[in-house]
Amino acid sequence: MSKIQKTKLSTPLVMIIIVIVVAVGVYLAITVWPGKVHSPTKNETEPSATENMASNNQSAKVSSSQAEDAVRKFVDAGGNMIVEYDADSTDGQAWIIHVYEIVDNHTATYGWYEVNKQSGEIVDCTIDGCS
Repeated sequence: MSKIQKTKLSTPLVMIIIVIVVAVGVYLAITVWPGKVHSPTKNETEPSATENMASNNQSAKVSSSQAEDAVRKFVDAGGNMIVEYDADSTDGQAWIIHVYEIVDNHTATYGWYEVNKQSGEIVDCTIDGCS
């Protein structure tokens, strides 16, 4: 019969393993599960994103229809090209305008444009990315 040999792990090796396990746990807690570990309560005095967008839309110097007109001129849209307001930017500071046409029963996008609600500045999101 063979004897099973017991090996004793050295104390420094055990400590290193413990430190690594703890470090991985802390890393995961901070990066992978941030909402699961600690979710701070929302300050009720802060306006919601919807409230911010509503106030931005009320104070906008450029309306969504004016933004559509500006983009129509900017891209020289003609023929079957459709220029249409799609959404507000994530920060609520700009209108997102979609330029497309219907070709063979599907949408063929020409481009996406962001129009600043205050200045009317147009950014080609297709190239520069939208906020």
